Amino acid sequence: MFRIWDVRTFTTVQTFNCPLNEINCFAVTSPPKRIIAGGRKLIFYDYDEPTTNHLADEQACLYVLYNPIFYTFITAHPRCIKIWDATNGTLQSVFRDLTQKEITSICLDERKRKLFVGDSRGRMFSINIKNGAKMKKFKKGEKTKNKDKEDVSSMFYWGDACMLLAASWDGNVRLYDDSDSSEEGIKKYTMDKHKDSVNHLDFKVQDQLCASCGDDGLIFVFNFNSYRQEGILKYVNPRHNTPEAVKIIKFLDDTDILVSADLDGFINFWCVSAQ
Repeated sequence: MFRIWDVRTFTTVQTFNCPLNEINCFAVTSPPKRIIAGGRKLIFYDYDEPTTNHLADEQACLYVLYNPIFYTFITAHPRCIKIWDATNGTLQSVFRDLTQKEITSICLDERKRKLFVGDSRGRMFSINIKNGAKMKKFKKGEKTKNKDKEDVSSMFYWGDACMLLAASWDGNVRLYDDSDSSEEGIKKYTMDKHKDSVNHLDFKVQDQLCASCGDDGLIFVFNFNSYRQEGILKYVNPRHNTPEAVKIIKFLDDTDILVSADLDGFINFWCVSAQ
């Protein structure tokens, strides 16, 4: 692990992990602004980024999560995870090389100490939010003929049952067991009702209801207590009067309301009850 310090205040500005098993030496060059780590091979890190102080990263920001335990913001980018101090906006840590493919989704566990990460090849794993160390991996779904349809699009951690729910572009929603300390989470159940990519899921803890939406214009409501499908909501775009992809959904707290939205900006409110 590397740490970058501000010599004026003796505070850590940034930390990041190096994939080498053993670092024998390192050097800092300027210009270009680069850190070189040496072991069995050389690893080069460019640290002249972002190019503007108004950007979190040179690549797109996919997710932003707030961690109330450590008073930090977590931003997910295709190639890294960044941790920011919520009190002053400074960058605390950067976790790179977590996966060979692009990061597509993240979520925190109930205690806010583990971060679950999904990538564009359907792989999922958890890391320690303090140091970026990998803790557990989860078995990816069945192989698909179209590798562009493997992205993990959305995740939710069900803390009461120690379960991880994950939606994928392959059309499936999967439930994984995270209750033990083994190195690999066990897949418990797969919901495969969608006919196209699943874009997002949300979970209502009180009723143990999971809702998922996809490009097929359908919202499936599933009871993970009885493993029973509770209902199907069919979305029709009012402008075109045709089924359209639903991109995001959200259960409103302490209500029976589920909110959905599409790319045209239409927001719909659905009444969903476990009764």
